[in-house]
Amino acid sequence: MGVVASIPEDVLDKAARWLEIKDLLCLRAVSPSGRNAVRRAIAKKAIPRVRKLFFDRQQYVLGGALAMQASPQAVEAMGRVFGAGCVDLCTCGTSAHSLAALYSFVCSTNGGLRTLSLFESSISSDLLLVMCRAAPNLVSLSGPRYVHTSDDAIVAIAAACPQLEDVWFSDVGTGLSPAERWQGRFPRLKWLTLRNYDFSLQVSMKPPYRPTLLEAISEAARSTCAEGLNLDGCPVFPDLIEAIVGTPLGDRLTSLGSGESGLHTNIEPAALLAAARGFPRLTEFWIPSKDEDP
Repeated sequence: MGVVASIPEDVLDKAARWLEIKDLLCLRAVSPSGRNAVRRAIAKKAIPRVRKLFFDRQQYVLGGALAMQASPQAVEAMGRVFGAGCVDLCTCGTSAHSLAALYSFVCSTNGGLRTLSLFESSISSDLLLVMCRAAPNLVSLSGPRYVHTSDDAIVAIAAACPQLEDVWFSDVGTGLSPAERWQGRFPRLKWLTLRNYDFSLQVSMKPPYRPTLLEAISEAARSTCAEGLNLDGCPVFPDLIEAIVGTPLGDRLTSLGSGESGLHTNIEPAALLAAARGFPRLTEFWIPSKDEDP
């Protein structure tokens, strides 16, 4: 205890930034100076192991949300000690107690959270909204994969977290793509997605998705900062291209089409010509080979 107390404050501060969670707890307990060093490092969000936290799952369950390994009491305790230093939180959770503990943890960040991923959780629309209201500075948000998030909740989340640039909500319960349904609500969004990904179904068994709400897509292209289009698995016709021509997105677009997801994208020749005419900065096409399925 005496040895730690004799260490200069700046040295303790630097040491605290690179300790593991269990070592930080030890340093907090060993002396008042150690406790204060940990508190300062947390307040400055200077500890990599605390800035980004991940609460692991109990076990993997195919096609469903995942229960959290940590107990609700442990999550709440982590929030009390380390919440103010967390910027990036990735977690799962299925029980009401686990999800309530996660909400407590988010509140403990004092609005400092920038990234929140609840992809494998079963969080409800109402609780997700309340959680987002406690994290108004979010830049990135992933909602639950297997649970429907209501349109009303999405609209309210957009108002509560105006800095969001990267957003994902499940397509469960809807036949529309994100660009048609909700992406126009987030003005700082970087990508528009025209594919419907309903994970309650086998994606490989789904037919190609053709977007039809062209006015909603055009509005999203006008009201967001989007610089790219995710067209994976879509048949692309001239009407879709024309809905984007003349919008800020159409004027910014430099690349069209992608094969990264493994879902075939069928771009009609007339759509290619419409894109060449209407997108002034376009420099790259991804054109399916003739032996690929549409």
